[in-house]
Amino acid sequence: MDTYNLMLLQKQHLKPLKILLLCTDCLWGLFLLFLWPELGGELIPMFGGLLVVLLFLNLLVLEARKPSASLKKLPPDVLRAVNAQCLTGLRFGNGILCDNDCLVLIGKAVVTAVMLKDVTRMELRTAGKGVIFLEGRQASDIGSLEPFTPLALQGLAMENKSNKGVINGAENRVKGTGTFRQADRDTFWRALCSAWKKYTDTEPIVS
Repeated sequence: MDTYNLMLLQKQHLKPLKILLLCTDCLWGLFLLFLWPELGGELIPMFGGLLVVLLFLNLLVLEARKPSASLKKLPPDVLRAVNAQCLTGLRFGNGILCDNDCLVLIGKAVVTAVMLKDVTRMELRTAGKGVIFLEGRQASDIGSLEPFTPLALQGLAMENKSNKGVINGAENRVKGTGTFRQADRDTFWRALCSAWKKYTDTEPIVS
């Protein structure tokens, strides 16, 4: 699977999270080691909730090092094109529009991609810097997950298979990697609508 450039986009957000988690893990380990001789098993009920959250975050980081479910579902030729174009596409907020009419969304933990021909509804809400909402064809359910998959990974799988996406112009999640063609809200929206209209008679919504 050719996802090198897409994973570069993903790793730039994972690196600070991994550093933070590593420091947190070490501090928690020292804290528990220091208190264990006095409190022993009482530490589990006292800090169990925090430890579960920490485990959840570690599992998310481990899973986020892999290509997302949306990338795996793209046809091989489309994925190759998206991977080649994602560092030079038209960019607004956390969205990158590629020349092959695919949209890359930079999330907090994963990078997802969608073909515009699979988008069934688009809406621009003009408040602030503008938020673009997209809805697509129903994604497959998560019934194919292996039994006893940790809840953290189930949650990430559900997010990756979601049929909705958001491009937020107030956020600046794509940093320094690549030579993006930066666009303002209106320019990006016009380009997005123009590409989408090749595949549908539905009109985009501005609210």
